[in-house]
Amino acid sequence: SGRGRLLDGCARGDLVATFAAKSDRTRRMTVTEVFRPPTDHVTAYQGVRARIVEFIASADRDAKCPLTPAWTVGDTLAHLVGVAADVVNGNIEGAASDAWTAAQVDARRGRSIPQLLEEWAETAGAFDAIVGAVPTEVSGQIVADAVTHEHDLRHALGRPGAQDSDAIDIGATWIAVTATA
Repeated sequence: SGRGRLLDGCARGDLVATFAAKSDRTRRMTVTEVFRPPTDHVTAYQGVRARIVEFIASADRDAKCPLTPAWTVGDTLAHLVGVAADVVNGNIEGAASDAWTAAQVDARRGRSIPQLLEEWAETAGAFDAIVGAVPTEVSGQIVADAVTHEHDLRHALGRPGAQDSDAIDIGATWIAVTATA
């Protein structure tokens, strides 16, 4: 994961973010690159969703998610599904808080993976439209959360991959920029 800071002394209107990637290379990006068009965020989120759907369908819902120790694979998926459902339904009071997240997981605890995937598919169109309409700081957070949990699930299920996806780049950039704001 990257660590970031905004550079002091940047020309007005030319925000530059720097973060050290895993390879310890430093990337410099203009504000245009940092806050990519919302369509890029939508496409990245759709990629996360498609990859998860592809590898999780036959997974054990009760398998432990070591990177989110309080959750199982099913709980992690329930959170992802719950974010989309809550946003689409306007339930954003306390968004991103522990209580908001816990309510998503608790509400879906008895559902199977296929049932969760069905709910996620039902909200996909409306959620994608919202991701494309909110400020990029918000859509960046949505992508960062989703790709983080994609890799939580991959780790739990022994399914490595997608480490070079656009979602990784968007998520790391969002973390680098917001961690220094």
